Amino acid sequence: MYKNIKIKYVAVVLLLMVYGSCADEDKQQFDDFQQGSIPLFAAGTNDTGFINYADFDATNIDFTVDKEGLADVESIDIKITYNNSETGEAEEVIASTVSSFPGAVTMTFDELLAAFEPEVVTADSLSLGDSFIIGGNMRMADGRYLDGGYSPSVFSKKPVTLTYNVACESDLAGDYKFTLVSGTNGEVATLNGQSIDQVAAGYYEISDISMDIFGPDFPIKYRFTDICGTLTPDVGSVDFGTVVNVQFNSGTTIDPVTGEITFSIEYIAPSCCGLEGIQTVFKATPQ
Repeated sequence: MYKNIKIKYVAVVLLLMVYGSCADEDKQQFDDFQQGSIPLFAAGTNDTGFINYADFDATNIDFTVDKEGLADVESIDIKITYNNSETGEAEEVIASTVSSFPGAVTMTFDELLAAFEPEVVTADSLSLGDSFIIGGNMRMADGRYLDGGYSPSVFSKKPVTLTYNVACESDLAGDYKFTLVSGTNGEVATLNGQSIDQVAAGYYEISDISMDIFGPDFPIKYRFTDICGTLTPDVGSVDFGTVVNVQFNSGTTIDPVTGEITFSIEYIAPSCCGLEGIQTVFKATPQ
C-alpha cells in the first residue's frame, strides 16, 4: 500500500514535469537551439538505417542534412563517431563538409570504414552492438564553431544525429495487445490498442512500458534497440527522462515464430519516489 502511494506521487511529479517543460520562467515557449542553430538529419530513400552484419555490402548510408535556428550557418562538418561495444572506446572523425542546404550525403560501407584508420576499425573487427553515430558540427557565419552538447529535450524532439548499429534486420513495429504476466504495484491486466513504432532501423518506441502503473493519464513511452533479437532500453523515458528509468532483465525475449515479445523490466536508479526495484513482466502480442 505504501509503495502504491509513492507511485501515485510519481504521477503528480510527472504532471508537474509536463507543465514545467512547456514554458520558461517568463511563461514563454523556449528551445535551447533558438539562439544558435542545430543540424537536422533525414534518412534518404536508399538508406539501410543500420550496418548489416549478415551482408556488409548491403549497407548504404544515404541522408540529407539541413539547419534549424536563428543564427546564420556557413557550413556543417559531418562528424562520424565509431563506438566499440567490446572496449567501450570511441573514435571521432570529420568525414565531409556541407555548405549548401539541404545537403545530400551518401556512403557505401567501404567508404564509411575508410574514414577511420585500420587500427580503429575494419570489417573483420566489427562486432554486433558496435555503432556509428553521424552528427554535425556547425560553423557559424559569425565565426563560432558549435560541436554539439545539446540538451536531452532537443535530442528527444529533433533528429540532430543518426545512429547506425551493427545489427541484423529487425521488424518489430506494429500494433500490440499487452498482457500482464507478473506485477503487484497497480499494473493493469491488459492494455489493448498499444503500439511499437520504429524510430530508426532497429530502434523502437513502445507506447507504454509501465502497464499503466501510473494510471491512464500517464503512459510511459520508452525507446529501445533491437540488435539481432537482444533488446536494450535507452537510459530514461521519452517524456520524463530518468525519473522513470528501466532495465530489461534476462526474461526479455522475442518469439521468432509468433512475434510475441516478453518484456521483463525493472525500475533502476535514478528512478524517483520508490520506483527503484519494482519488477514487471508483460507480453506484447501482435494484433
